[in-house]
Amino acid sequence: MTQKVTCVFKQPDSTALLNYHIAKLLSKGPYHGMMIEAQTPNSMFVDMTAGYAFTVEGVKIEEVDAVPNLVEIAAADATFDRKDLIVLTHQYAAAATVPPGNFATYRVITGTLPPDLLTIPEVPYDQMTEYEIPLCEVWLPHGATFVSDDMLHNLRRTMTTSELQDELAKALYIALGNFTYRGWDAEDAGALVLRITEGEGLLCGKYHVTDADYYLHTLRARSFLRPIEDPNTHVAYQVGENLTLLEQPDFPSHLRFTITTTNEATSGNIYVNGKGMDPGAPDIINYAVPVSQGPNEVVTYETSAIFTEVFLEGIDAHELERVGSDIFIHVKDRPLHYIYAVGTPTGVPYFRAEMNPMYEPMCHEMLIALVETDETHIISIIPYNVGALEDTVERLIPACDGVTRVFYTSAMPKAGTDAVYNDGIRLFNGMPFAKGYALDGKKITLESNVPTPDANTLLIGVYRRFN
Repeated sequence: MTQKVTCVFKQPDSTALLNYHIAKLLSKGPYHGMMIEAQTPNSMFVDMTAGYAFTVEGVKIEEVDAVPNLVEIAAADATFDRKDLIVLTHQYAAAATVPPGNFATYRVITGTLPPDLLTIPEVPYDQMTEYEIPLCEVWLPHGATFVSDDMLHNLRRTMTTSELQDELAKALYIALGNFTYRGWDAEDAGALVLRITEGEGLLCGKYHVTDADYYLHTLRARSFLRPIEDPNTHVAYQVGENLTLLEQPDFPSHLRFTITTTNEATSGNIYVNGKGMDPGAPDIINYAVPVSQGPNEVVTYETSAIFTEVFLEGIDAHELERVGSDIFIHVKDRPLHYIYAVGTPTGVPYFRAEMNPMYEPMCHEMLIALVETDETHIISIIPYNVGALEDTVERLIPACDGVTRVFYTSAMPKAGTDAVYNDGIRLFNGMPFAKGYALDGKKITLESNVPTPDANTLLIGVYRRFN
């Protein structure tokens, strides 16, 4: 066992003045570590981790290393449960020896058995001396032959300055969530560059500030998963051919089909087979994309479903074929960037683009904008409500196609704050006998008695963001 006793203050043989001073400023108790743990394999002895504490007299006791076999717990009673208390004992004594001071010791205060089986045993705090501080309660069930971790209830460690800051930050985060006080607006800086204006706010309850604009250069360009023409023959791809993708999406994405007609109109469905972004859901089979356009038109259609993979020969556009008429097709992804402000220990955040719609942000990450790009530029920027205690409203109608019953929010809803409105009528979460829906993370699933929403439906999600 290696133990340090810190008690030197000017006079080499006494620290009474310093101890008295510290004792009036700092609370007694364990500050860091000194956690009581069961042994492996379990026995009636317990161990203690390294750490430090302040005594009632202001003396710092530090255990540099873990302490094995700290104390032994008395045998359990055969009939009654018992609660013991492990304490640190130290009464300051000036010493002229080196090192000065005296070592702390540890003991178990064995609890009194209750008078009957209906009485809950009490922890013997009243048996402590004035020079002892409690470390851990031991709740010993009757008949126990060993001590396990679930019997050990370490007392809350006394807060130091940094720990108090963490406690306050945690309380602010639970009460208010992350929010922006000013700035951190997402703006188009040209090409595929996003500018985040200077600003300040709370991330995971801690104050963060940027004094200059931040430029984000990692936005993804839209990619041709099936280009306009064959790279070898340079012949344009047409409907009716094998439309297996030449490359898979690099991130979960909506798919965009651009159809070019020549001398004749076309209509019908494009069918897509692949994997969705929910790992627990079945594959998406024969997902239909309705197409209808006149001659000599170029029209782009988009899936409301998000695909992470398209199967081999997973795209079928034969319904669009017209005899004697050329109809060209190419397939692209749709890069949607979820822009997060990320807190750091320095209090200066950085910003990043997340491509996975199912990403669950950590407490120090806050969604500030949704950005869409094409091959060369930013197409749109949707700013998110980042004020404290304010709801986020999302129009889920782009995904309404008369078939889809599962929708996804952009941010993570905070539990108990979600609401879904279908054409102005509120649906209720978890209502099996009325119009309702289920919420799982970002996923909203409409219940079977809710009519499948189509393009004429106004579907809105309202929630307070978890981040």
